[in-house]
Amino acid sequence: FSAHLFRTMSPDAQNRIYVYVRVRPRNAREKNSDLVVDYDMQDPKVLHLKGGKKYGFDGAFYDSVTQKQVFSNCILPILKNVADGYQSAMLCYGQTGSGKTHTMRGKDHDKDLKGVIPRVADWLFDRKKEDPSLHMEVDLSYIQLYLGKPRDLLNPKSDKAPDFVIDKDKKGEDELKFVNVEKVRCKSYMDFMHKSDGAEKYKVVRATAMNPESSR
Repeated sequence: FSAHLFRTMSPDAQNRIYVYVRVRPRNAREKNSDLVVDYDMQDPKVLHLKGGKKYGFDGAFYDSVTQKQVFSNCILPILKNVADGYQSAMLCYGQTGSGKTHTMRGKDHDKDLKGVIPRVADWLFDRKKEDPSLHMEVDLSYIQLYLGKPRDLLNPKSDKAPDFVIDKDKKGEDELKFVNVEKVRCKSYMDFMHKSDGAEKYKVVRATAMNPESSR
């Protein structure tokens, strides 16, 4: 059994963080192992495990759920707020091999398997095209946190080491800021994907027992 969590943060009627869990299918090494998830109890907001344990979420996605369903249910409401000018975020985390990269990136050129990142870019540029009066620019930074340190994948050979600091925003509240990090303006969906694909080439990966290409 392996699953990962993703959190979405965006202003709404309740002004809170939403937490979802996604279960991935068993891989070849696990196919003969005992099931941990109780698939007879597929509650849309509760993850049921064998033995009676259960955990509540804002949404529980089992391995039959598609990339499009995850995007439509979890990400699309955030993007609509972004288009209205609100700051929003999405985080995906879990142990190595739990399916985070599949959820976030997927297969870029497969309309069914592409993940959150290409779907977000596609939606943003479609939205700009549909509404010329909407003033929205798409900027991209591509940062890998590896061994606790940020790496700028858009400018990996920079003389200035990237870092992050906690600063105060205009309201006096704590704000996380990255410094010495490249930020590029993207003109189209293809431009966005080209730049992010280039950054992916500099990502550090290491083999683990769970994942031969872990980016941790």
